[in-house]
Amino acid sequence: MRTTTSRQGPLGRWVALLMLAGAVVYPVEVGHAQAAEPAPPVYVLTSPAAVGFIAFLSVPGKGDLFDVDLRTEVVLPQACGDRLAGVMRRDGGRPEGADVYDVVLERQPVGECKKDATRIGARYTVRLRVPDQATRELTIGPRVLKVVRKGDAITVDGQEPSGDVPGAPPTAPPVLLVAGEVAGVKLKAATPLVGGALAAQLEVTARWPRCAEPPFGLLGHGDASSRFVLDRFVPVARLALDGSCAGAKATGGTVERRDVVRTTVRLPRGAQALEISVGGKKLQVTAGAASSPEVPKGQR
Repeated sequence: MRTTTSRQGPLGRWVALLMLAGAVVYPVEVGHAQAAEPAPPVYVLTSPAAVGFIAFLSVPGKGDLFDVDLRTEVVLPQACGDRLAGVMRRDGGRPEGADVYDVVLERQPVGECKKDATRIGARYTVRLRVPDQATRELTIGPRVLKVVRKGDAITVDGQEPSGDVPGAPPTAPPVLLVAGEVAGVKLKAATPLVGGALAAQLEVTARWPRCAEPPFGLLGHGDASSRFVLDRFVPVARLALDGSCAGAKATGGTVERRDVVRTTVRLPRGAQALEISVGGKKLQVTAGAASSPEVPKGQR
């Protein structure tokens, strides 16, 4: 685990496993030796402690579509410099997908932690369809919110929007996090970090919604079978829903891309390598390896 310093002051199926893994994945210990390069962040699902209703905007010319501005807060056991990366819809980027989201946490795998619990938060805008006089369920992690529309007014769990605090940025356009459908993966390099971790550089070929940005990292998953070591991953990218990408009139469908993605892989204690899967494609991650092939089917 990462070293800690004290300070004064108070303070469906796969998704469930991801959230469990996110709660127990610990940062890597800092030693006297320094890593040759910054450790790439790792991404896991986390559970919100609170979801606040900030504001809403009707989408011009789109009838029953509304952008709902929410503030999501998460409580972490230590202050390690982690931050929220966004919200991911379980149904993917389809405009008519179910309004069920999970919160993605960006974890700093190497560094120093302060021992007190910390609360972090960020604002995200989700777009959903709410017919007049209707009630829609909006799910954020385990929290199910009731969104009600009466004419031009929206309430969430019976509450009106609290409004922006002075100096806060205005309501942002809606952006989703989406996972790529992996067709192939290749390990380009793996650089040792402190504490038995590796900075892995992967070449990932995946199919994405047409307007998704390049992937910014890998969303990790571990469970009891891996002793909660993150060994299953999917690439994750941002997808704007406001039609702002190039060729907005042809945003439907998917496109296949090849991207280089970096993540930190933590080896089990005493291990020299770890077999991981990226979207179901297996490969071995070994320090100093380059262009490692996928593990053939049937081999472990």
